[in-house]
Amino acid sequence: YATQIKGVISDVKEQTKTEQSWVLYPNPAKSFISVRTDKNRSKQPYEIYDMVGKKHSAGLMDSYETQIDISTLPSGFYLLKSTDEDGNSYVGRFLVKE
Repeated sequence: YATQIKGVISDVKEQTKTEQSWVLYPNPAKSFISVRTDKNRSKQPYEIYDMVGKKHSAGLMDSYETQIDISTLPSGFYLLKSTDEDGNSYVGRFLVKE
């Protein structure tokens, strides 16, 4: 079995995903969490899910550091998910305690 390719391949780029410096604190938390990133993430969307997959809140990052109100969340583990302009997703886990 053979395939014939017509045309010229001028460039092949390898797409690499680098780790984002992503710090979520305090963890565990009661009323808020802060997210610190390595780049200005102004207007980058985020969502908070519980461990069952139910979305509890969503918003936009402020810049290099964003404070998120979690005071209405019941105690338990949650995931904070954010996707950048290149389509890369980042997830952080945190614990809400009373």
